[in-house]
Amino acid sequence: MRHVLYIVGMALVLIPGLLLYIFEIQWMTRWWGTTGTLIGIFVPPVAIAFPFLYLVKVGFSLWYFGLWAVGIAGIGIAGLAFRSRE
Repeated sequence: MRHVLYIVGMALVLIPGLLLYIFEIQWMTRWWGTTGTLIGIFVPPVAIAFPFLYLVKVGFSLWYFGLWAVGIAGIGIAGLAFRSRE
């Protein structure tokens, strides 16, 4: 059972994470052109600040923050797999 929890949790982290990364690069390109693309690809701290930049610049997006919440839930589910080992 804990292997299934781990696989589901990791899928819920990786799939939304990849989609959010693509989303970030797309919007950075729209906002700042080629410079934004390079910043989005090569500067990892932008991933932490990007949700707040997006919220200020575009407004609240249920789709974006919903994906973010699914990723956080996946971290919790994967964590349950490690707790059930003990």
